[in-house]
Amino acid sequence: MPQCRWSENVTETAVESFVAPDLTISIEEKLLLAPLHVLTSVSGVCTNAINLLILTSLGIRSSVSVATVALSISDLCTSATEMLIVVSYIISYTCQSCPVDFRSIAYIPLGWIRYPGFFISSCITTFISIERCFSVVLPFKVKQIFSTKLTSIIIILTCCLFMGIVYQIFASITVLYESVSCKYFDQSDLNYMVLTFTYKNDSSETEWIIDITCAMFLSLLSQAILIFCTVWMTFTLRSSSKVRRLERKDHTNVAGTQCKGWLKGSALSEKERRLIKVTLCLALIITGCNVPRYMTLTLFYTIFITDMAAWANTSLILWGMGDFLISLSYSSNFCVYFLLNRKFKQRFRDLFLNSKLKKK
Repeated sequence: MPQCRWSENVTETAVESFVAPDLTISIEEKLLLAPLHVLTSVSGVCTNAINLLILTSLGIRSSVSVATVALSISDLCTSATEMLIVVSYIISYTCQSCPVDFRSIAYIPLGWIRYPGFFISSCITTFISIERCFSVVLPFKVKQIFSTKLTSIIIILTCCLFMGIVYQIFASITVLYESVSCKYFDQSDLNYMVLTFTYKNDSSETEWIIDITCAMFLSLLSQAILIFCTVWMTFTLRSSSKVRRLERKDHTNVAGTQCKGWLKGSALSEKERRLIKVTLCLALIITGCNVPRYMTLTLFYTIFITDMAAWANTSLILWGMGDFLISLSYSSNFCVYFLLNRKFKQRFRDLFLNSKLKKK
């Protein structure tokens, strides 16, 4: 759901837009983002639960398997939190006179709990790309460099780093039980006591630190490393395949035979092509889905922050679309594994398809 920036520099008009949004934000939330977030959060939970089941059944024997399992756990937890946000959001609309402000629960505590998951998943994907790159560049040393123990330590430290930075915001959150008087969509006046979440003081500086360190610097750094390692790995594989192709050509000439299929086909082996496809797909998905969020952050701190009241609805729409794309990336990993990993596809069939056929 759209991320809320509850800072003291937001004017009263901007805060009221969360209680009585105009037609544009109402259509966007009810008809567009709400169904999309329901779909992506549920699919994210289901697909990552399947990923965990299949990956653990295949065995956790290498650094890549440790990283892919950690990625599935991170995506599962983030998708589950997203689903709780969606449920809270739906309750806030269906039960408008509820004594608990579920909208503030969705936007403040749950929203910040979910926030580190965006960056943790991105960093784990980057780590997978780095490991795959080293397996091509330094194939005889990769297991010594990236042991399962070292991989586990790096992933744990990454999680602690982002959660430690982001969860500073919880020092500014407080729970209040206050009287609310507002007009809802039917123009009726409602006065009741509500348990709500808000900030004790101005949290804009804390939010700025979190966004600059996590969302911009660390996240963009991991994206740059991800793209660099993917390009480097692809270039190295292509270069080595050309050497093998020339060697095979010389060998067939000496033997007096021809190998037309080899010369006409791709110089890369089937395993190498799958490796490139998997790494490229993961890199494109995580990068493409994060670009809208980087753009929204840039607009937020350059344009929106100058007049939060005027840009409140536009900000909500952009935050919502950015969160939707990132949530969509969590369920797309299953499609990449299923289409490009033979062992994953076979185990999925054994667990879910062949077992059903046997029961029949």
